[in-house]
Amino acid sequence: MRNKTKGQIEAAISEAITKFKIENIGKGPKEVKSYIIEDMMVIRLKGALTISEQQLTKSPEGTALVKRSRVCLLEKAQSVLANLLHSLLNVDIVSFYVDVNPKIAEMFIVLGLSKNVEANFQVDKNST
Repeated sequence: MRNKTKGQIEAAISEAITKFKIENIGKGPKEVKSYIIEDMMVIRLKGALTISEQQLTKSPEGTALVKRSRVCLLEKAQSVLANLLHSLLNVDIVSFYVDVNPKIAEMFIVLGLSKNVEANFQVDKNST
């Protein structure tokens, strides 16, 4: 984390999430934004579904199936996220939440962290 800004760390996390999705699902999201908020990280993925998954969401059963499978895949990948955050921020994940809205192909990952990471970044006094 030395000499990196909060924005650079957030961008690195977004990049790693995109790479993980491509390697494990075959398709990356159209947009990923990561936000560090005190002892929490919020990751928002837009355009996260494959064409097949989008077809499945045309029925209630398919929507539920897509949501369950995506949440399950991310829960299984929790160790990958834990290693990434530990290498970038020297922090552990203490809680992990995932929600998917298949109708708009959007996913949120919310991570509770073991310490306030945001406090480690200096505030740019020229930005106020």
